[in-house]
Amino acid sequence: MNEKIMKRAKALLAMSQDASSENEAMIAAKRLHSLLAKYNISLTQLEDKLEQPDEEFFNSVNWPWRRTVLKCVSELYFCKCYYSQTRKNYADYYVIGTEVNRMFALGIIKNIFNIIEVKAKQESVDHYGKANSTFISSFRNGAASRINARCNELIGASKSGKLQDEDGTNLPALLSVYEQNDLMNKDFMEDLGLITKKTKTRAHDRSGYTAGQKAGDKVQLSRELQNKQSPKLLGN
Repeated sequence: MNEKIMKRAKALLAMSQDASSENEAMIAAKRLHSLLAKYNISLTQLEDKLEQPDEEFFNSVNWPWRRTVLKCVSELYFCKCYYSQTRKNYADYYVIGTEVNRMFALGIIKNIFNIIEVKAKQESVDHYGKANSTFISSFRNGAASRINARCNELIGASKSGKLQDEDGTNLPALLSVYEQNDLMNKDFMEDLGLITKKTKTRAHDRSGYTAGQKAGDKVQLSRELQNKQSPKLLGN
């Protein structure tokens, strides 16, 4: 491995763990994640030890479409997930993985939740002239379905080395990275005694579902993090 690249990666890692400036740490983490993927460097190589997974959670309205997004984005970023019901219609959503992977997954998951909620209500008003609950529910489910499909496509491309960076250069195949993280995350979940099951979503408004699919096709999934003050619909 090129010594300059390793030196650069270690410097970004240190900056990403600096709690004195959250904004600079987020920027450094974004650049680090891109560098790790481009050159197939693991955090093990940077820290000379195998980083073990841990978990973080946030509380959310517990709807099936949100659980779909939680699962597929977590897996895209080398993580696993589960949820724990806290009160009626609410749950703690947990993401399991290494620190950098958890940070990216959580940031994108929360951003998607916000974008889909805003767009669902906007599209409903445009279509019906008011907030129609059936349209909004179908929109959410359509968006989640499309996001799930896109995540699966990106995972497949990542594993086979078909993804390109912003310069058009093919990124290294990440099959071994997915497999290694998957094993560690599964061990972590087994130690917690977790039981997983599939999530199902339904749609009763075709126009809402179709509009949601179009939104899900545009929402940000790439490693380029959104500006937290101004989330936008961007392609990957």
